[in-house]
Amino acid sequence: MRSLRDGSFKPRKCRQSIMGMNCEKSWRTGGVIRALSLVMLAACGDMAQSAGSTSVGQHSPVKTEEACIEVDLGGYNLFLLEDYSGGHDVMGKVAAGGDIHLTDFAVGAGLSGDISNTLVAGGNLALSRGGVWGDARYAGSYSADQTVVFPRGSAAQGTPIDFAERGAKLRQLSAQLAGLTVNGTTVRENWGGLFLRGTAPDTNVFEVNASAITGAKLLSIEAPANSLAVVNIRGASATFTGFGQTFSGGIDQQGVLFNFVDATGIEAHGYGFWGTVLAPFADVTFNDGSWDGGIYAKSLTGNAEGHINPLKDHDICL
Repeated sequence: MRSLRDGSFKPRKCRQSIMGMNCEKSWRTGGVIRALSLVMLAACGDMAQSAGSTSVGQHSPVKTEEACIEVDLGGYNLFLLEDYSGGHDVMGKVAAGGDIHLTDFAVGAGLSGDISNTLVAGGNLALSRGGVWGDARYAGSYSADQTVVFPRGSAAQGTPIDFAERGAKLRQLSAQLAGLTVNGTTVRENWGGLFLRGTAPDTNVFEVNASAITGAKLLSIEAPANSLAVVNIRGASATFTGFGQTFSGGIDQQGVLFNFVDATGIEAHGYGFWGTVLAPFADVTFNDGSWDGGIYAKSLTGNAEGHINPLKDHDICL
């Protein structure tokens, strides 16, 4: 609706005739009507403005919310939805939704702050020849021989973690990451070198077939510092045996996330993962090796040791 520049109306000129007085009366009557109209329009405009509306010819910015994927996997050194069996040194916190059986082990020795829920079993907890540097909690039964020590904590029955809820969130996160658009390059050399290169300052997404890992001799990841490298690995199973990993461009293990999209089995022997592993459907067998970051999987069997190098939190906004 257009309005006059000064908000007033100018009377039209009337010819000197018998209609002259009628014209004047018409103007006065029309002026009253127009004035009332302006008052009503102003009132409507105030109401519309208070209701958050805009009049014709005006534009207000459309507010849209970004869809973001929250990546928060730095809380645990090892987090499993089912069982953990074996033992060695895991420097950070450990949680398993099923039973935990550990021998010749140490858990939580690298923690410098919060020691609550350092070792959590959603089922039974059985310990032999080792120590827990923090509090242990279990939902089922508890057994420990006389060699097991708690230098700065204790064991008690309790269920501080909802593993079903956390498992659903991990599976959802894995699926969301799997749906990201690839923006990095992946090259597998004939001699066994696997080279991943990304230049995005925030998130670099790579696609790797699990078969490319079998027989690999080197894994090289190049990406900017403080960025997140999402390595989506596709295949029902994957095997990691005795090859090295290098970084360039500024990224390090705290910025690398290996997402096993659909793997149900992962085997690693004599290998070191530098980065965090997300494999919510996978039973992992891991011996004579280590990981620097976190492992979030279905289960784990073996004597691999975990070092604290947590994945930095990231929001991937689409």
